[in-house]
Amino acid sequence: MRVILETPTWAGTSAIGASHYYGRLKWNDNTECTDGSNYHCVELEKVLTEAEARLLTKQDHRPGDHNFVWKKGMKTERFFSKQEVVALALATYKIHCPAATCLQLGGSGILEPYPIIDGPKEFMDAVNLLAAEKETCGDWDTNPTAMERITKAWEELIAKWIK
Repeated sequence: MRVILETPTWAGTSAIGASHYYGRLKWNDNTECTDGSNYHCVELEKVLTEAEARLLTKQDHRPGDHNFVWKKGMKTERFFSKQEVVALALATYKIHCPAATCLQLGGSGILEPYPIIDGPKEFMDAVNLLAAEKETCGDWDTNPTAMERITKAWEELIAKWIK
């Protein structure tokens, strides 16, 4: 089973200076969720160190507002880097989804190859080669023939490796 890690962020695009990353694990294991779907989603949380708590408290300070004070040991969904999100996902995705066989970085709603960051080596190598090729070939508008070939190869790999 494939678990997908999404790492959304507003860093570099937000008018209020957002600088954090978030992590979300998603998978479909054909068991019904409380919302009636089969799509599971877990928001990753980290436990703050003392230094991180001080930094978040400082970042969240708004003059004249009642300001929240973060403390060591509190949990937050705000990560300071994408690498931090990826590290936690690698360490915990099989806890959240014991049937998982691989962890994919991005692309939960798109049937195109995205990097595999953990899983069987042969599968990872093949998918990551396709993902790199997808990045260099353009997109569906500029190179539909290549995208069709890449997507077909991706679907064949998924059918072979992911049950």
